Parts: sequence; C-alpha cells; structure tokens
Amino acid sequence: MEISSTIDDKIKYELKTKKKDKNYCLEVTNRSTDRGSFSGKIMLKTNNQKKPFINLVVYCRLEKQFRIWPTSQSISFGFIDTSSEWFKLMDLKKNVVLTDIRGKGLSIREVKTSKDWIRAEIKTIKKDVRYAIEVTLKKDSLPKGDLDEKIEILTNYKKEYVIFKVKGKVR
Repeated sequence: MEISSTIDDKIKYELKTKKKDKNYCLEVTNRSTDRGSFSGKIMLKTNNQKKPFINLVVYCRLEKQFRIWPTSQSISFGFIDTSSEWFKLMDLKKNVVLTDIRGKGLSIREVKTSKDWIRAEIKTIKKDVRYAIEVTLKKDSLPKGDLDEKIEILTNYKKEYVIFKVKGKVR
C-alpha cells in the first residue's frame, strides 16, 4: 500500500499493518505548532481492485489550551479626565478572563504588570476551569498621557502565557 499527502509539511503519518492484506491502522500526528487551521488530503493506493484509491480528508484546528476574553488581548480604559468631578467616582477596573478548553486543569501561576500603577488580581471563577484577572489603574499614581502598557499572565501550561495590552489616555 502506498501513502501520500497534500499536507506533508503539517502532519506526520504512518500506516501500520494489523493483519496483512486485511487490516491497517493509519496514525496521524501534527507537525505544526502554528495556531490556526489547515486542511488537506491523505491518499492511499491499495491493491484492492474494487477500491484502488482511498482519499481521506484531514481538517485540523490548533488553538491554545485555554480561551481568552477579550479576544483582542487588549483592554482600553478610554479617555480618563483627572480634572473631572467624575474622576473621583470612576472605577478604573477591567477584567480579563481565561477559560480552560482542554479539560486538563488551568491555573494562573503569576501575573506581571509593566508599571506599579497597574494592579492585577487573580479571581477564581471556577477552580481549574475559569479565572478572571481584575486589572485596576491606581488613581493616585496614574501618569498623564497615552497609556500603552502590558500585563503578562503565566499559566501552568508549558509555553502558554498571555500578554495583554493596557491602553487609554489620561488628561
């Protein structure tokens, strides 16, 4: 039996014989580490006269171990007028939510902020499944001008971390 594929750069495959000329097992593993989707075909050439070719369609979607909201990986506090009467009443808080989608148990190891006037607090919504990072701008030390900072969220998954932008304009 011969085997070929239109996506050799994305997958590895091996045809294993279970019972000679009767039973086979096709093992397919992913080569790619890029996020996103791909599809293609695996073609088997057989010695069966009734079915000389078998075409298998392959579709793969690669994503992180968890889902992130907002998906833009950016939170904006908009325009903050510190001279306004409303400034004292403003609640400068936003949430970032991470949800486990593989069922292996998500945990947040650490949250780092790029500036001291940004506070990030981990809130457990459902242990091992969903967490919120409450991002607060400290009013008493908030600098004037454009905000273009970041928050780094480290998880228990190897190589799985998130960098969120914190944006806004302070006057």
